[in-house]
Amino acid sequence: MSENELYVDLREPRVYECGSLPGAVNIPLDQLGRLYDLPHDRRICVYCQAGIISEDIAELLREAGYDAYSLEGGYRRWLRERAAADGFCGGGAADGTLAQSVIQPAVEALISQER
Repeated sequence: MSENELYVDLREPRVYECGSLPGAVNIPLDQLGRLYDLPHDRRICVYCQAGIISEDIAELLREAGYDAYSLEGGYRRWLRERAAADGFCGGGAADGTLAQSVIQPAVEALISQER
């Protein structure tokens, strides 16, 4: 992610907490009005689970003057690609992105439930 790019996760907070793109902010669909508070000087990448809903949201943002796009295939596709790159699916060397995105938040959620 570049400094000029902002990732916005449109999924529900509980789902977002289980894993998201590193550095992403969560603006769930029931709070869409918050999207218009995003900075106009950054490129906005919106994503949902499969990249379908986020296509429409990116279009709305573009109509409002934002430089916005949808992450093709959504979080699922990104997660599959990270898993392959991290060696979980026969990919190359691990860089830890997948662990930061999914494994660590899931473990922390389990630990907090046990307390």
